[in-house]
Amino acid sequence: MSYNLIIKIPEQLNSITYEILLKKYYRSSKFKKYSFIEFDLKQLTWCNIFELVLFSLWLMELKILHKDIYIRIP
Repeated sequence: MSYNLIIKIPEQLNSITYEILLKKYYRSSKFKKYSFIEFDLKQLTWCNIFELVLFSLWLMELKILHKDIYIRIP
């Protein structure tokens, strides 16, 4: 049985908020039970460049693991 994981991205994505996001979701996003990962960016208003790169790498890693990814934009 597969489950969905919804990850809500905060309003500001900087080094502090990204660390919090990673601690909360990174490990679980790679679990086999989650075949569908949704990133909810509806609240996002600012993202630092470095965190954007890290976020992209996270997405790439999930694609390598054959996860279905959906990005909800505002």
